[in-house]
Amino acid sequence: MKIVFTHISTEHISGQPPLGIGYLASYIRKYTTANVSIVDQEKNILKAIKREKPDVLGISSVTMEYKRAIKLAKQVKEQLDIPIILGGNHVTIMPNTITNDFDVGVIGEGEETLAELLVNDLSNLDKIKGICYRKDGKLHINERRPLINPLDKIPYPARDLFDMEHKYLVPRRAGTAQKLSRATHLFTSRGCPFNCVFCSSSHFWQRRLRMFSPEYVIGEMKELVDKYKVEEILIFDDLFAANLERLKKIVRYIKEEKINEKVDFGCLSRVDIFDEQRAKLLKEMNVLQIDFGFESGSQRILNYLKNNTTTVEQNKRAAELAHKYGLKIHGFFMIGAPMETKEDMLKTLKFIKNTHIDTVTLCVVTPYPGTQLWEEAKQRGLVSDNMDWRKLDLTPKNDNFVYMNTQMSKQEFMEIYKDFKKQIEKNQYAIDFRFRDLLSPFVIKYALSHPVEAWKHFYHSIKKKLNNKY
Repeated sequence: MKIVFTHISTEHISGQPPLGIGYLASYIRKYTTANVSIVDQEKNILKAIKREKPDVLGISSVTMEYKRAIKLAKQVKEQLDIPIILGGNHVTIMPNTITNDFDVGVIGEGEETLAELLVNDLSNLDKIKGICYRKDGKLHINERRPLINPLDKIPYPARDLFDMEHKYLVPRRAGTAQKLSRATHLFTSRGCPFNCVFCSSSHFWQRRLRMFSPEYVIGEMKELVDKYKVEEILIFDDLFAANLERLKKIVRYIKEEKINEKVDFGCLSRVDIFDEQRAKLLKEMNVLQIDFGFESGSQRILNYLKNNTTTVEQNKRAAELAHKYGLKIHGFFMIGAPMETKEDMLKTLKFIKNTHIDTVTLCVVTPYPGTQLWEEAKQRGLVSDNMDWRKLDLTPKNDNFVYMNTQMSKQEFMEIYKDFKKQIEKNQYAIDFRFRDLLSPFVIKYALSHPVEAWKHFYHSIKKKLNNKY
């Protein structure tokens, strides 16, 4: 049997292969006799799938692109007539939306479930945990499968099935923006025990945090350095530094293997767990940038968004501590909460301007399935189980998005949002530019294909050097 995986996403980000299907592929290779391949970043996905001649197709889809996944499934059914398995966050949270175009939907963590499906030739579906399917016009949702324990049972994601060299490891300025480098990402854990109103991660992972062992993590880092010649690693965990003893062990291994002398790191953290000891350890392992979900500069809105778990003062202290240890800071913020006033939004802008933050991502509060926001929006008739999923846009460019705020018109909000983005943008482009970068083939190629963006980077970087401040 041959299974092909593909991932339907909003966009492909340089350096970031869809590791979800990478883990699935590596697990199936290890624990079954199936032949595995991945179709990724193809201009004609259907043509590429047909070229692989699969017996089974696995499609992973995010919510915003679910209609694209359905369209692809219809085409594959018409031309190949093979079983299609749907996985990902959307079908996990909304199994009732699965259509007859898919034979099975995998709910939650997929490795063990998928292996069992393949071993059983997609039969005896009523006995397999963690799936949904339609039979005789009726939706069946089976019992949820227990999470994998320990996580180390899962092999490293099958990066060899992606075109890493030509599609993901092109030299670029990655998360730390320190230099042009071969950069990619990894995960050292799964899940989050917190319950922020805007995040569906806790729902997908059943509000549990599980971690790969320090030995597993170091082994994957060594593979990235030795096999793929990676110069920068972005750790995408929600809570990488949560377990202090584990962090100490990882840092010790990194130093013993001298990975910190070969690789720059970036990572994420919650502000309420970030302290002096963790900052020092991250600095020792050569973390150059840390990303914080500050979310808001208004305590009232922050209480709502993060269920009273963090404070604006903690946001400030985390930024000050990161700055003390020379870590660059990327901040995530969102505006447009249901009860948020213009005054609240201005507090967020003031926080951004008055706090040492190097770069910022500003999003609109958006109700994704599986979140408290979704339930509120559903009660208000703003969303439904049969909606245009493309309206769930975190960074809208027009008014075609789900608008939660009740304090102002959508038009007034969009004017504020665009103004905030404009004020923040000059910092986004002010990277640490070096004149020798002008000789880089990558920079030359980028400048020729994106002249306006390249000019913005150059202009704001020179301006920053002249002013020596943001």
